[in-house]
Amino acid sequence: MNATLLSIVTISTFIGMATRRVKFYFPLAFLVFWGVIVISRNLIIVGFLQCLFVFLFIKGAPRPAQMLTLLLLGLLFIMAFGWIGDLRSGAAAFYELAQPSQSYPDFLPSGFLWVYIYITTPLNNLVHQTMTSAPEWNWGLTNSMALLLPSVIRNIFYDSADFFKGDLVTEAFNVSTAFMDMYRDLGFPGMMALSFIIGSVSRLVYDHNSIRAVLFSAVLLQCALLSIFFNHYFYLPILFQYPLIALFPFGRKNCLEVTEENSDLAFA
Repeated sequence: MNATLLSIVTISTFIGMATRRVKFYFPLAFLVFWGVIVISRNLIIVGFLQCLFVFLFIKGAPRPAQMLTLLLLGLLFIMAFGWIGDLRSGAAAFYELAQPSQSYPDFLPSGFLWVYIYITTPLNNLVHQTMTSAPEWNWGLTNSMALLLPSVIRNIFYDSADFFKGDLVTEAFNVSTAFMDMYRDLGFPGMMALSFIIGSVSRLVYDHNSIRAVLFSAVLLQCALLSIFFNHYFYLPILFQYPLIALFPFGRKNCLEVTEENSDLAFA
């Protein structure tokens, strides 16, 4: 369901920007509503990032006024991120785990500490893994490929106690970038190979001049930005967006009608 919702939001935002029709932004509002209902910050973050990259592809670099708007939206997002996090985990419990220093400004909204912890702990976990554990030299890539299995099947073959974790600094913060599992399998050479493959595929997609290439690039850029937290490249709810976007009937007149008067984008 998440993949379907993310695909609809990204496609509709693209059409809304291309045709200047406000009705196509309604799915984005529903995404926020649904993300709050299910208490899923990741869903909201992924959706907004993909829409942001679609915006940049269509409109180009933002003007100063747009930069100010994006900055304000970013601040609102940080505050909302902290609010949802406190709602989900409890503010007191989080502060006890994060252990901010005495010099930390208490007047800041909790979202700033949430963002700081979410950025630094995955890198800390990855560095800790490389310093304390040797690679398994597992050429079957069982750690890296586990994400490609549906959870029902994955739980049969993998121990849930070890899955996604590795050697963590603390069990409370169990995100470790997109490269933790590849390091566990093949060490630094595996991480370099994964980076090369991701870069090559992203370049091939970016070089294509088509609607689908723009949407694919938005998904790939989101994966790249969030790779500091998790491996969205192999995450099924993200991967399933590609066939949904590929099968969307952009060429039908009733689906996307663009004219010189209502379009900000010249379609090839």
